[in-house]
This record gives sequence, C-alpha cells and structure tokens, in this order.
Amino acid sequence: MLSNVFNEMAYGGPMLWWLYPRFKPFIDGRGDAYTVEFWKTQYLPALHGDPGWQDIFRKYDVHAALLPIRTPGEVPKLARILFGNPHWALVAYNDDTLFFLERTATNQSVIAKHAYGLVWPGDWTFAAWDQPSTRKAAADEIVRAMTLSPDSVFARTAMSRILMGTERFAEAFAKAKPDLLF
Repeated sequence: MLSNVFNEMAYGGPMLWWLYPRFKPFIDGRGDAYTVEFWKTQYLPALHGDPGWQDIFRKYDVHAALLPIRTPGEVPKLARILFGNPHWALVAYNDDTLFFLERTATNQSVIAKHAYGLVWPGDWTFAAWDQPSTRKAAADEIVRAMTLSPDSVFARTAMSRILMGTERFAEAFAKAKPDLLF
C-alpha cells in the first residue's frame, strides 16, 4: 500500500501515533519542528492547492491526501483539485474529512472498490442523481456512503434525496433524522 500521506497539520500527530511507520504523514502537530521556509514554500502552497502542488507531492513521494472539511458544504481548494484530477480518487469521506489516493498500481485495488466519482461533500446539488445516465452509479455511491457513515449529515441528506426522487417520502423523512430538529 501507500506510504507518504499529505495531511492537514491537525491529523499528523495521531497519524504518527497510530499509523507510522507504514503510513508517513507529511507534517505532524509540532509546528516549531519545521522551518519558516518549509511553511512558505512546501506545506502551505500544497495545502492551498497553489500552482506547483504537484511538484511538492512528487518531491515528497506523496500518493495520498487526508484533508479537512472545516465548514459543512465547503471543501478545501486542494480537495476540489484532487477530485477533478483523473490521477486521483476520493476513496473515503465523512462530514469532517476527505481521503484521496493517487491512481497508482499499488492503490488501484482500493480505488476500484472504494472510489467516489459522482457524489461527494463538495457537491450538495447531487447533480449526478438528477441525470438519468449517472443515476444508478450515483445511487450506488450514496448507499455506500450511508452504509459507511450512517450518522453523516451529507450521507443522510444524499440518501433522503434519492428516496424523495423515488417518491418514498416517509423513508426520506426518517433518513433525515427529524428527531434532531425538534
């Protein structure tokens, strides 16, 4: 499997504790362990998806990215770039985090089984569900997301959208967890 993971700083410490040495985080929680130059020329440009992020990933042999969702419905720019890049695949997410893998031979079996290409937290319009040509594949992704993260607001919303689209309104209402509203 992969070894070098680009990550948001907050994830680095737990990754070191639980996953190292098999999975090496790009950065850990010790901000003072890195030079100002590293912050300015490596970490922040990559995190922000600035031009040259691919060069930084190559330099550090990065084949995965673990990125935060700080505000519901707003994914980071780098996540949008990776989702739209044919060399990368979103393989896991919840309401707080997105996990991407580069399409390498090593990662291909995981990507084949877990990739999300139509429905993801960066698109709350669920446009793929509205298109007859992608509806079945989008529904499959939504069902998988709901199975893996049944308490995810995004997954519950997506599932409710499917159910409403098939006129199963009572089930859609139940999936939305209305008890949280009252």
